[in-house]
Amino acid sequence: MLTEQPLPEHDLQGTAKLRRMIDIPIMLDESIRSIYDVLTAVKFEACDMVSVKTMKARGLLKIKEITKMCQVLGTPCHMGTSWESEVGWATNLHLIAGLSGIKLWDAYSPTEIYWGYNESIVTHQKLS
Repeated sequence: MLTEQPLPEHDLQGTAKLRRMIDIPIMLDESIRSIYDVLTAVKFEACDMVSVKTMKARGLLKIKEITKMCQVLGTPCHMGTSWESEVGWATNLHLIAGLSGIKLWDAYSPTEIYWGYNESIVTHQKLS
């Protein structure tokens, strides 16, 4: 479906070159921490999609800013979960549902992350 962060986060020029060479969409993850990172990645044409995470972006309002910038630029967002508690996981699920800029997402339950319980992973693509 796509390749995530195929080169080091600082190598946007290399990622842009790779993107022109392959037919697989590229999603940047570690490279995206702010709206400025999104602007730079789009300027270099280094990605087809970006991935946002609350911890990486440093907060819920920053996630909102990044997804809004992506909407303005026409760049889809993916949101994943990481090592959140149950409260953090629920917050992320609410962000995923409430932010129209998030087009693809996956959410590992905290019980699976911490204890290996519940082997399913929730993965969806929004229809709108």
